[in-house]
This record gives sequence, structure tokens and C-alpha cells, in this order.
Amino acid sequence: MKKIYIKNLFIIIIACLGGFVISILFLQNNLKNIEPPKVIINEKKYIEESQLIAAIEKTFNFSVTIKNQDSQILGSGFILNAKGEIMTTRHVVSDNTQKYLICFSDNSCTKAEVKNFDNLNDIASLQINDISQIDQKFLQNITISKNNDLKLGQIIFSIGYNGNFTNSISKGIISGLNRNLTASFENGYRSEELKNLIQLDMNISQGMSGSPIFNLNSELIGMIVAVAKDQNGVGFGIPKKLFINI
Repeated sequence: MKKIYIKNLFIIIIACLGGFVISILFLQNNLKNIEPPKVIINEKKYIEESQLIAAIEKTFNFSVTIKNQDSQILGSGFILNAKGEIMTTRHVVSDNTQKYLICFSDNSCTKAEVKNFDNLNDIASLQINDISQIDQKFLQNITISKNNDLKLGQIIFSIGYNGNFTNSISKGIISGLNRNLTASFENGYRSEELKNLIQLDMNISQGMSGSPIFNLNSELIGMIVAVAKDQNGVGFGIPKKLFINI
């Protein structure tokens, strides 16, 4: 009986070892076929970010800060063309008799006067008095979008005087179209009924009035005109079709 028991035990041990070896070989073979985990890169987000950076670089020098003769900042604006024409909102430059200071991204400034205005839509243009003294990099024709078909959710950005900082970038989306509102202004300029505005979901302050709104193709699509009081991140812009021919 003892010999039989030892023989059976030996057979069991051999069987277990054989099963263990087979299991190891099976696992090794399967592990060879398993690919290492892949790092998934959000390619769409990367492309969007690259487009935004490129668009900002192309449009940065169009933005200007507008001051009164005492160097008090009134709001923002942008260079429209190589002739030195500046676009902004009417409530930023409400005094036709005053000379305004137009300050560029390098902090150099020059004088300008109100050229045309549209009180109904809160739009105004100024003309730089002497463009011969201006760095040519600032005297460029802005690229205007030929497409009037704005889309909800479309990514946009603006450059202007935001939160006491000049030449600040704000990025957001179009969150509404054809909005109508009554706008009132702290500088004493009259209240207005503004129509057909673009609603903006982005970080903007009152100093951004007159700032250009661009799409990711570096094209002008509008101009910031108002910010909703006591509602963070809600602003409004005038579509470019209302002011481009003023």
C-alpha cells in the first residue's frame, strides 16, 4: 500500500507541475499578443487651440484703447483700415468736439476725432489726425468676414480693455442671435434700444465696449457693445453688417 501511495503521489505532483508549466506558457503567449495601452490625444482640441493662437497673433495689433484728453480710459476700439479709421461704440466717444487718444498695443498713442456716428445702433468711427507718425504694422486693413451666417456655439474671441488691463484676450462662444435690449451707460450717455445683437458667452467687462469680435479665421464678425449687469459672462455684440459701411 505504501508503494502504491508514493507512486500515486508522484503522478499527482507531475500532473500539477505539467499543468503549471502549460499555464505559464499559455499566459506568456497571450501577453505577447496584448498591445501596450495607447495615449489618446484629443486632436480636435489641439487643432482648435492652434487655430485660436494663430488668429490672435494675426489680429492682436488691430485692437486699440481709447482715452480722453486727460488720459482717462474710456473704452476700446479697433483699426479698420490703412487710412487710420477707428471703429468703436458711440457711447465711448459721445463728444464730437473732443479729441481722443488712440493707444496701440505697444502703448504708443495718437490723436483722433469723431468722423461718423450712428446713435440708433451705438456706432461711431474716428479718424487718426496724422497717420504718418504711426508704425505701419498698425495701419493694416482688417479682414472682414464675408459670411453673415453666424452659428450658435461658434467659437469667437475679442481683444480689448478688460478688468483694468489693456490688450486682454477673451474667448467664448455665440450663445444667442437677434437679441434686443435696452442699454444704459454709466457715463451719462442716454439709454438705447439696441436690436439684432449677438449674445456672447465670454468674460468681458464694460471697458470692452468697442472691442472687435473675431472668428477662428481671424475675420471680423462684430463689435462688443454691452455687458449684462449682475450676470457674469453675458455680453452683447453688434454684427459687422450694421457698422461696416458707416
